[in-house]
Amino acid sequence: MYKSLIIVLTVTLSLGSCAQNTFNQTVDGYLNFSVDTISTQSFSKIIKKVKIIDARSLAEYSTSKIVGAQFIDFDNPNFNTLQIAKSDTIVVYCTIGYRSEKIGKQLKDKGFTNVLNLYGGIIQWANDSNQVCNPTGMPTNSIHTYDASWGKWLTNINFQKVN
Repeated sequence: MYKSLIIVLTVTLSLGSCAQNTFNQTVDGYLNFSVDTISTQSFSKIIKKVKIIDARSLAEYSTSKIVGAQFIDFDNPNFNTLQIAKSDTIVVYCTIGYRSEKIGKQLKDKGFTNVLNLYGGIIQWANDSNQVCNPTGMPTNSIHTYDASWGKWLTNINFQKVN
């Protein structure tokens, strides 16, 4: 009986690890690493010391955001609306890191000196059981995953997928 339990646990843990590796491989396939990345673990340690930019659509941002994030529309960014100094440490995120990398590169090109891209975006943030809030600042368990193809990567059962 114990041998069977060990085999089941090993297979289950391996599948979870495979899923994470596949997600990381997918993310890596979309990024060109033109902006330094930061892990969710490292970001959670400095979150109160940095400026945060959400580079998703307004519909995504209106569903949930990382606490303290300022919105900038990826499709039509207006950098003049940001309340950020060029020397501030900035963490930019989106669903997985693709759009935030593009916005981060634009920020760097505009002279912002310390820009980081949240690796895995809000999906990884939620998968790691970090808090998100709605636009009024109240905690929520809803995550807009851009569309169903990206929603499959939100694996934390404590969060609800919205497309």
